[in-house]
Amino acid sequence: MSPRLKHQALVWVEKAKSFYNHSGKRIALAEFSDSKGAFVEDELYIFVLSTKGTMLAHGVNEKYVGAEWINLKDEDEKPFIKEIVDRATAKGSGWVTYKWYHPITRKLLPKTVYFEKVDDLIICSGVYAAETLEKGAERPKIIVHMGTCGISAGARTIMDALRKEAANAGTNVQLSTSGCAGMCDKEPMITVEMPGQEPVVYGNLDANTIGQVFRGHVLQGEVQNMFVVPMK
Repeated sequence: MSPRLKHQALVWVEKAKSFYNHSGKRIALAEFSDSKGAFVEDELYIFVLSTKGTMLAHGVNEKYVGAEWINLKDEDEKPFIKEIVDRATAKGSGWVTYKWYHPITRKLLPKTVYFEKVDDLIICSGVYAAETLEKGAERPKIIVHMGTCGISAGARTIMDALRKEAANAGTNVQLSTSGCAGMCDKEPMITVEMPGQEPVVYGNLDANTIGQVFRGHVLQGEVQNMFVVPMK
């Protein structure tokens, strides 16, 4: 069973949103409730709530569908469904952590869920604490090159933007700095190191394009080739 990063819950919800937008409500809810479908992968699955807390789809237990969950509490008496509904209604999206049973190990574990309101639905997915990587070497790492030329070109602005992106996404990313990369004409530059993958260097970034790189590469795993600096 592959380890899960917290941001994978966000990516799973984005995938579900896209399917919903293309397929419509009836087909999407049916697919989300198919335990052998495209939206169940090990412990990662989709569940969908109405804005009143009714379970409309559930990836690992179809029997939950139709049940009223608004008053449900976890082992610590946390009304987590009400928190999801209230935050989704007020802000449109967010994160909540509560205790729930792991669908494979059946152990009661902290679960961190990302949710997003789409029309009259709240689409949710989460990862379990035992599946969340915490060691620095296993987290995505972003190095901002902070040599004199990098700082002059706006590297500090890039670092500030990355901190905001990581905070907004609720992503466990290691941010660090280094000296000059030796390519002053490509500054500001960053290096993205994803677990198990070769580092990718990006250059000529600004406060807008860094967001595209972060969301595309770090959150969705897609290298943003238009900003890549070839390394010889």
